Amino acid sequence: MWKVSFTLSFLKGIALTWFKPDLLDAIPGTDPTWANNYSEFVIELTTNFGPHNPHLLLVLHWQREEPSVPILLYP
Repeated sequence: MWKVSFTLSFLKGIALTWFKPDLLDAIPGTDPTWANNYSEFVIELTTNFGPHNPHLLLVLHWQREEPSVPILLYP
């Protein structure tokens, strides 16, 4: 839970607004699955606020790992 709380403390704007109802209006015993599970929280966060172009993200990651290998963006 502390990792989720720590990460939530850095959210702003729309991302914070997305999680706020579950945090403020929570009924005891009905916490969302991500509230106590950091992996679930990351999935919820990236599903709703992740990159718009996952292919480009993969290319950028590859170029960081293997900068000498040229990549074709759209084969």
